[in-house]
Amino acid sequence: MKRILILGSTSHIGYSLITKLIEDHYIAVADQGRVYNIYPLKVKTYSFKQLSINHIINNFSPDIIINCIGLVPADANEKNKKLARYLNEEILINIVNNIRKKSIKLIQYSTAYVFKGSNEIITESSTPNPWCYYGNCKLKSERFTIENLDDYLILRLTSVIKKKEPFQRPLLADVILKNLKDNKTMNLINDTFTNYVSIRDVNSITSYLIEENKKGLFHIGGDENYSPYELGMLISKILGKGDIKSVSSSQFYKNNILI
Repeated sequence: MKRILILGSTSHIGYSLITKLIEDHYIAVADQGRVYNIYPLKVKTYSFKQLSINHIINNFSPDIIINCIGLVPADANEKNKKLARYLNEEILINIVNNIRKKSIKLIQYSTAYVFKGSNEIITESSTPNPWCYYGNCKLKSERFTIENLDDYLILRLTSVIKKKEPFQRPLLADVILKNLKDNKTMNLINDTFTNYVSIRDVNSITSYLIEENKKGLFHIGGDENYSPYELGMLISKILGKGDIKSVSSSQFYKNNILI
């Protein structure tokens, strides 16, 4: 049984990891204290409003830190680059500097945004080429981790599919589902494609890598790529209802169409 500290525990990934890991490990979580009484009783809780990350690490003495802190979605990073750098880089640097001389493994979630979108097959040995500020921040965090720690896992994720909790921001699938249930007509882009991975797979792979004491950099993705329109049609088929129109990217942004 490991002592695992999850930072950013109200995030989509952080919160879902708790239920996956709690049966086999002693879990502590830390967040901004915005949400209370959402964690299982066995989970030890900390608030960043009361203690610094350094104090939390020193108090809990974890074997593993899972860092889920970050600023998303990607376009939010362009609008507030100071906050983006703090959440995606500076906090990570602080964590690494705190544990570099300690026997603590760091698991850092990164992103496929460290690569510019293309039709090429991307592997862990491919050269990163970020196309946005979010990708740049995450790549700098990766490199700082690799340069300063020996025991780390960097997990680059594609877009995650999951049902949001009431206190979490909606993902694209949530927005589509809500509009379908409300019988709203949607215009979804048909010519850009994203790889999606289920949160169940992210949790299972993370758990496996922990149990096997793996180190290094890994990509986690799904089997298929979908355009927003294709994703919408899949959800519509499952729900058995929906009015979805297929539009190109140029049409979507030129006309400022909203889903």
